[in-house]
Amino acid sequence: MKKIFILFVLALTLVACKKDDDFVPELKVDPTSLSFLHSGETKSFTITSNTDWIIEKDADWVTKTSGNSSADAEWITVSKILGNSNATVEVTVAENTAATPRTAVITVKADGLPDVEIEVTQSKALETVGLFILSEGAWGTGTSDIAYYNVKTGETTKNYYTQKNGKPLGNGANDLAIYGSKLYCTVTDAGYVDVINSETGESITRIIVDSPRRVIFHDNKAYVTTYSQSVVRIDTASLEIDGTADLSGNNAEGICFYNDNLYVCNSGWGAGNTISVVDINSFEETESIDVPQNPMMIEATPSGEIYFTTASVYDENWTVTAPTNLHVLDPEQKTVTTLDIRASKIALAKDFIYVVDYDYVLNYINKINLQTKAVENISDIVHEFFMVYGVSVNPLNGDFYLTNQGQDVVAFDTNVEEKFDLKTGVPFGAAVVPIIK
Repeated sequence: MKKIFILFVLALTLVACKKDDDFVPELKVDPTSLSFLHSGETKSFTITSNTDWIIEKDADWVTKTSGNSSADAEWITVSKILGNSNATVEVTVAENTAATPRTAVITVKADGLPDVEIEVTQSKALETVGLFILSEGAWGTGTSDIAYYNVKTGETTKNYYTQKNGKPLGNGANDLAIYGSKLYCTVTDAGYVDVINSETGESITRIIVDSPRRVIFHDNKAYVTTYSQSVVRIDTASLEIDGTADLSGNNAEGICFYNDNLYVCNSGWGAGNTISVVDINSFEETESIDVPQNPMMIEATPSGEIYFTTASVYDENWTVTAPTNLHVLDPEQKTVTTLDIRASKIALAKDFIYVVDYDYVLNYINKINLQTKAVENISDIVHEFFMVYGVSVNPLNGDFYLTNQGQDVVAFDTNVEEKFDLKTGVPFGAAVVPIIK
């Protein structure tokens, strides 16, 4: 009996030894590279393993801060650093505020196996590299053009569009906006929307639209107001018109989007007093809201306040009977509050709204805090003969740009400190479009 027991123990030992001899450690990682946006995000990789493993850092995980090691911080964090079986590891990277991309390596190690490296790359911070400036030119002269300002070199290319295309932009250009890699310019008198490659400045196509005025974008569509009692919808992929919404009002001007609706100012060339509401899904006007006479420009805040301006109203002797003004529309109650602030043009920033006007004597420039509603009169930031004509905002950093009836553009930061100024070569600056990369 004793012999049988000994033989049994020896057999178990042999089997156990054989199992140990058959063990093959494994370590696989997928994927072996991860790319992140500059803003910071979280992604993951999987480890397939049947043995102990550990993740090692390298020096590039740390962001150096002006030689102060106590202020250094890791820009990469992982959800786990060791294990002994299959696992999913989350990798989180912090925002990259530098003007250059950054890279690092995550190394997964296991005894007796080659190291596996995961390359991590993150794009550089966004920055404003240039400005496109649309100038209308004097009325009826056919001199509308787009200038380009290089932020890094401080150089301005006047008549940029004409130089790049060997032909004029057209008469009566009115608005310029960017969506993706394309600029959309409404040329009212010529009757088209010129779509331009923002990288090369070359015209891609001209979409025939009767008297186009303003353009905004939503979900890969461009929405263009017209003087032909309609809003035209353009597909931004095919660059073809794929819908038209008829309006009850005339001479549509400003347009904004809020809560699945388009809000369109019907100026009636000075006689209109309605804002049309267009359902973006059915693309039909669902109602018309009565507002003060001659509504012109309009912007919607994320909180649901819709600010709009009214242009001056004149009598038959060209005497002003109602000067420009700023109003707030409550889209739910359909009520209008008049703020008694001179405003013909308007631009929306993250925390502020800027409104400007010029009555041929005085400049009116105001900065309104969207949270507190405090109004700051900043009219003295330009000289008295500036003749302010337009205002635009940089969505990246909050800078704002003032144009005038001459050829001037002046840039200010959010603290209303002047950053630079330039001349476009053509009068009546209508829009400033930052190029952000």
